Amino acid sequence: MRLLAILTALLLSCLAAFAQDAGGTPAPEATSFKVSAHSLFKANDLTVNHPFWDKQNKIAFAVTAGIRAADIAQTCYGLAHGARELALPTQSCAGVASFIALGQGEQLFGQWIAHRKGWHRLERIIPYVSAAPNAFGIAYSLRH
Repeated sequence: MRLLAILTALLLSCLAAFAQDAGGTPAPEATSFKVSAHSLFKANDLTVNHPFWDKQNKIAFAVTAGIRAADIAQTCYGLAHGARELALPTQSCAGVASFIALGQGEQLFGQWIAHRKGWHRLERIIPYVSAAPNAFGIAYSLRH
């Protein structure tokens, strides 16, 4: 339960980071909490262009890599002590580790595509959405 509280606090602190653009000033859209599918895919104007590996993406990468590493460690520990993996098609630690690590690569590829297309809001959301199943798996394993 303590690990879940730490992960939640870390996730919430990082979510606040993408409410601001690279210049540190709030974006005009950040004051409104209305997000539509159209606004996620709308190409932003040139004033919010940023390098791909800016501070926010580095933080997002580190947070999601940490969540995935914790999920791998907890799953491998459980498999070594008689538990069964419910969500993945493998029951080996190596299989689980490679399957979850592929999720990190998938996340980076999705972010890169969104960045190249100018969909910077979507770029900021992808890491947290892609790591949510891993965080849920950690919470589920702690409860059972």
